[in-house]
Amino acid sequence: MREPPYYINYSKPRLLTHNIITSKYFDLAIAAVIGLNVVTMATEFYMMPMELVYALKVFNYFFTAVFILEAAMKIVALGLRRYLSDRWNQLDVGIVGLSVIGIVLEEMESEVIPINPTIIRVMRVLRIARVLKLLKMAKGIRALLDTVMQALPQVGNLGLLFFLLFFIFAALGVELFGRLECTDDYPCQGLGEHAHFRNFGMAFLTLFRVATGDNWNGIMKDTLRENCDPSSECIRNCCVSPVIAPLYFVVFVLMAQFVLVNVVVAVLMKHLEESHKHMDDDIEIDAEIERQLAAEIAHSVRKKGRDRRREARKQEEIKQASHRKLIKMSSLPANFIFRFSDDAEGKSNPLHFLIRDLTILIIVFIMAFESEIIKSNNILNHIYIIF
Repeated sequence: MREPPYYINYSKPRLLTHNIITSKYFDLAIAAVIGLNVVTMATEFYMMPMELVYALKVFNYFFTAVFILEAAMKIVALGLRRYLSDRWNQLDVGIVGLSVIGIVLEEMESEVIPINPTIIRVMRVLRIARVLKLLKMAKGIRALLDTVMQALPQVGNLGLLFFLLFFIFAALGVELFGRLECTDDYPCQGLGEHAHFRNFGMAFLTLFRVATGDNWNGIMKDTLRENCDPSSECIRNCCVSPVIAPLYFVVFVLMAQFVLVNVVVAVLMKHLEESHKHMDDDIEIDAEIERQLAAEIAHSVRKKGRDRRREARKQEEIKQASHRKLIKMSSLPANFIFRFSDDAEGKSNPLHFLIRDLTILIIVFIMAFESEIIKSNNILNHIYIIF
C-alpha cells in the first residue's frame, strides 16, 4: 500500500508555505537574488568611496536576510530533520551561518572590540560561496558533481598511480639531470631557478610543469646540450646520453598527459553514463507511478459514480414504490372463457343462469367502484383474479 505524503496532516499556513517553497517560481526568485548578489560583489574594488561601501553593506544585509528567510521557510515546511537530510540544504545552512558571522564580526570591529582585519577579509571572501547555491538549481551540474563524488574512490586510486609515476620520474630526474647548470656560459631555455632537478622537491614540481605542457620541450632541449661533460666522474654541468633524455621526457609526457589523464576521464564518463541511466530509470519509475495513480484515481471516480447512480436508482424505486397504486393485473389469455361446472356438464338450469348473471353484474360494479378497472377488454379475467 502506498504511503500518504508527509504533508498530509499539515495545517493550512504550513501547507501554504510548503506549496511556496516547492514552486518553480520560488527557485527562480532565489536564483535572481543570488545573481544580483554576485553582481554586487563584483563591483567591489580598492579604495572605494564611502557611499559605495555603505550601499554594498546594505545590499549584503538584504541578501543575508533573504537567505535566512529562505532557510526558515524550508525548515518550517519540511521539518528540521527532513531539511538537513539534503546535502545542498546543509550547504545553504553553512552559507547563511558564514554570512551572519561575517556581519557580526564587522559590527564588533566597528563598535565593540578590535578584530583582526585578516579575519574580516576571509569572511568577505567566503561570501563567494553563495554562488554555489546556484548549483542545486542546475540539474545537469548537480548530476555531474554527484558523478564526480561517486567516482572519487576510483579517481583516488588513479591519483596514487599518478603520485607513483611522479615519484619514480622525479628520483630518476635527480640522478640524470641534477648537475646541469644554467648560467651565462651555459644558457637554458626551460630550466632555471624555479624549474630544475637539483633536489627531489623541485624535480617533482618540474615534472608537474612538464605534465601540464608548459615549455616541456625547452626543458628537454636543455638536457640535450652538447657543451657538457657526459663522463661518470663529472661534478658540474653534467649531462647524459642524447638517447636517454628524449626517451625520459617522451615516456613521461605520454604516461602523464595521454594515458592517465584519459583514464581519469574514462572513469568519470563511465560514472556519468551510469548516473544518466539511473536518472532515466527514476524518470520511468516516476512516470509509471503517476500513471498507476491516475488509473487508480479514475477507477475510484468511476466506482463512486456507479455507486451514486445505483443509490439514486434505489431511492427512485423506493420513492415510486411508496406512491404506486395497487392494480390487479390480468394473467389469463384474452380468449379464455369462464364456464361454471353445470355448463361444462351440459346442464341448462334457468336458476343457474340467473345466479351467474347476478354474480357477474355485482362483481363488475364492485370492480368499477373500488379499482376503476372498467377499461379492461376482458372482464372475465378480472373475475377470475377476484375468485
